[in-house]
Amino acid sequence: MKGLNMKTIKTVDSNTICFPADRNETSKNRFLINPSFLATVISVVFLSGCSTSSTAKDLVQSREGVESKPNVLLITVDGLGNADISARGAPFKTPNIDKLVSSGVILNRFYGASQSSGTLAALMTARDPHELGVSYAEFYPWSPGALAPSEFLLSESLKSAGYQTALVGKWHLGSQAQRHHPNSRGFDYFFGHLNGQVDYFKHTSARGIDLQENGRSLGNAYDNVFGPDLISAASENWLNQLSSKNSAPFFLQVSFKAPRAPLQAPEKRVKKVQAESPKLSRERMIYAAMVKAVDEGVGQIISTLDSQKKLENTLIVFLSTSGADLNNGASNGVLKGGKLSGYEGGVRNLAIISGLGLPRGVSSEQVISAVDLYPTINEATGTRNGAPEMKAKLQDGVSLWASLSQGNVTPHSEIYIAADGEKGIGNDFNFSIIKDDYKVVRHVTRSYQGIEIKNELFYLASDPGETRDLSQEQPKVLESLLSGFVDWRKKHMWTGNHYEPVPIPGWVAPTDWALRMQQREKTVSGEFGDNVFGFIGGNSLTSLDRMIYKKTEMGTIIYE
Repeated sequence: MKGLNMKTIKTVDSNTICFPADRNETSKNRFLINPSFLATVISVVFLSGCSTSSTAKDLVQSREGVESKPNVLLITVDGLGNADISARGAPFKTPNIDKLVSSGVILNRFYGASQSSGTLAALMTARDPHELGVSYAEFYPWSPGALAPSEFLLSESLKSAGYQTALVGKWHLGSQAQRHHPNSRGFDYFFGHLNGQVDYFKHTSARGIDLQENGRSLGNAYDNVFGPDLISAASENWLNQLSSKNSAPFFLQVSFKAPRAPLQAPEKRVKKVQAESPKLSRERMIYAAMVKAVDEGVGQIISTLDSQKKLENTLIVFLSTSGADLNNGASNGVLKGGKLSGYEGGVRNLAIISGLGLPRGVSSEQVISAVDLYPTINEATGTRNGAPEMKAKLQDGVSLWASLSQGNVTPHSEIYIAADGEKGIGNDFNFSIIKDDYKVVRHVTRSYQGIEIKNELFYLASDPGETRDLSQEQPKVLESLLSGFVDWRKKHMWTGNHYEPVPIPGWVAPTDWALRMQQREKTVSGEFGDNVFGFIGGNSLTSLDRMIYKKTEMGTIIYE
């Protein structure tokens, strides 16, 4: 650490955290962290005097009878291109993610939503994100909604099975009130951001501070610390705080924002990429620096598990929650399209699963949707679903653990994915209809002249790049796929999130997102109702839904 201009901040328990003032230094070498600093309250002197919050150690409860259950490490990234790891030919090295590939199963046919919030919602609930109103677009800082509090999440399932649970990184499932907070959704511990659109150095969203620990704002305590490095260090510290006397398994979700926009990285990291791959554009160099920072974090977290002798009993799932953002330096290789597209580059995401006796170094052609991960993890860990019966009946996912562990391919039901389209103008919609090796991309364009619909049919087994439209050659296949889609579509309105790259006129950002959530909880209705109409529930909403369906053949979103 010699030669760095360091500034020191002391927490109330006198642990010392050091970081330099110059953001152009690599932040891995930029701050010295006492191993216990994140598990204790990070109540910075100049921010909050002597106030404290619950520590990770306090929140870890000893639970009986679950010692033999495997741990679960879920690592998500946002906007990683399908071709952007070196195991798939990227022009920069990602050795730690490559090790996951060589030690596990790479899922060649993993499908998420067209954007991050939808994939996260599907993963956490085992439900079609369209049913949740999180299908077309993600949650923005100015979005008025959130994932409904009545939904039962994977974190709650594992917590009910005796797991110690933590989320480190971005939440990105809405932040209207405290009932939407990760600590209210099955996570014992939360360190990170409520929003997905956060500055990597200032840790602000729409210029408001968005960095917290268990609801306690951390202010500007970590200004100039590069986001991926901070998330990696926080994850390691939570693992180090797990009591050696407590043998209960853990569920740790590490949710990196990177490498999604904004393109930001310490200049020292960018120069390392330039030395490694001098022919890349400046934009792609910054993007690669972000990916490599995530890769280093993956290596650090796995190394921590190995040193704790917990790695062999840990299921690791690594995935991108959205397709590549082609406007920000990402690459999908042969796959067509990118984020918000109905083509494979927008909905077929990079995913790897490793550990617990899974085959090593193999590729699986099993079609798997984000909704399938919840039940698959339940089966892999030997845990019950845990959801109330009414909620369990609504879940769409199925366990594919047997197929993955035995190397088989099981036929999958149709997968329907909706997107606002790459143009992002609100009148261009894409739908993906996937049934095993066949896929339809349906384009719906609305204008003052009317609605234009175009269907393309592809056979993915021989044409993953979707270069040859078979809709004229195989009309019966197209008709069959569309018939199921039409039935599904009639039950779903154009409700929920839509592409909103800028806030509505008059919207004002909070100065601090953690404080905003706490304050809003005090002023919102205590009524449990969380349907899209807010004040309508029960029989009234059911009647309204039937009336709308009768007139339009389109359903509403109802939360049971």
